This record gives sequence, C-alpha cells and structure tokens, in this order.
Amino acid sequence: MLEIARKLSVGLPFVRVDLYLVKGRIIFGELTFYPNNGIIKITPQRWLDQYGEWLHLPEALDLK
Repeated sequence: MLEIARKLSVGLPFVRVDLYLVKGRIIFGELTFYPNNGIIKITPQRWLDQYGEWLHLPEALDLK
C-alpha cells in the first residue's frame, strides 16, 4: 500500500492517498489535496494569501 501511495503522489506537494485492504485486496478510495478536509479556517486572510504564495504546482505531471 505504501508503494502504491508513493506512486500516486509523485510530483504532488501534498496529497492524502486513501487505500483500503478488503479481503486481501487493496482498494483505492480517493486522493485528497487539502489537509483537514478543507474546512480549517485560516485567519487572518493575509496568512491564507501567504500559504497560496508558497504553494508551487507543477505545470503538468508526468505519470509514466
């Protein structure tokens, strides 16, 4: 499962990979790209703006 999560997260600055082991089989759940379910309130607004400035996403992902 760890190897699958590593492959699915290559090139991403943050992602939570949900995998489940069901009757000996690994089942994919979802990829989540924001911590705390995306519901954390960040105040003051200047910190939210600063976090956005720090995040640099790649132009495109090479998933090969």
